[in-house]
Amino acid sequence: MTPNIYRASSGNRNYQMKYAYIQFNHPFKGSKAFGKDVIRIGQTMDPLVDWEEGLYQYRWVNLTPWNYLSLSSTYVGAEMNGPIMHKGKEFLDYQFGVFNDTSFHHIENSDTKAFMERLTFYPTGTKADRTGFGITEFNSSGYNNKLPSTSSDFTDTFALIGFYQSHDKKYEVAGEYDYGQNAFSTGNLFSGVGPSSGPVKDLSSAVLSGTTHQKGFDFFGHAALDHSGKFKLFGMFENFQPNTSLAGTNPYDFNRTVGGIAWTYNKYLTFAFDDQNLTYYHKQFDLSQSQLNAISSSLGSNYPAGMTNVVPGGTNGIFMNMQFSY
Repeated sequence: MTPNIYRASSGNRNYQMKYAYIQFNHPFKGSKAFGKDVIRIGQTMDPLVDWEEGLYQYRWVNLTPWNYLSLSSTYVGAEMNGPIMHKGKEFLDYQFGVFNDTSFHHIENSDTKAFMERLTFYPTGTKADRTGFGITEFNSSGYNNKLPSTSSDFTDTFALIGFYQSHDKKYEVAGEYDYGQNAFSTGNLFSGVGPSSGPVKDLSSAVLSGTTHQKGFDFFGHAALDHSGKFKLFGMFENFQPNTSLAGTNPYDFNRTVGGIAWTYNKYLTFAFDDQNLTYYHKQFDLSQSQLNAISSSLGSNYPAGMTNVVPGGTNGIFMNMQFSY
């Protein structure tokens, strides 16, 4: 059981359970190939986010790509996870399960489930998880979290990751391709206090309405600056298109960049100083009524004069982070 304390929109501190599951260790302990596998039942991690956080190592600074976009780290369900061993080396690592259609911090409304799976392949094998050269494929297929009486859209989330990490984990580099269907919404685009009405609300809702397809790519990694590995440079770059049918004319296409330096004081305490940016990368432009009609006929009707300056301004933050782990 893992607790989670968070600030609600009212400003109050709330308490909820992040993880709450039963784990059966080594149900196939008599097998050389599957002897290290586990089964989990309850409110548990999804197959991608927790695994990728372990690869990136800086979850306490910023979210991994699909976790930032829409995929939660935690769902209620049942899953199986473990390496497939051969002659003392790990060549395959898999994780699959059936989960609720919504994350741990939302009420489930749907009467359907999502299937998620991840498969990581180490061509030359590895003796330390997430090290050496590897290729990871992930897919999640389900439906929107809507009441059974309401029409629900099919959702699909896909990631393909190629990575290399040294066995001492001092150096790591990874590249990722992302694809989605109905896997992004205005709730993901404007978290916190977003526009409740007006042109930005109307345009963003129209851009992400109906059946949409998403595409993106990412790079991330870290590198030790000294022999001990106490000082590391780390960074992440993410490019994302929320609706590929509007490629080139979607004002909400964005880049996210993170870069910083981390200092491990001891095994319990780590500090980081970093810069984080979100930029909508198209040059500022206007949309005429005919262009708005191409997105949504109602949008064109509501704004006969068109919309001006539709590309939002970017954001920049400079952070000092601390992780206390015990």
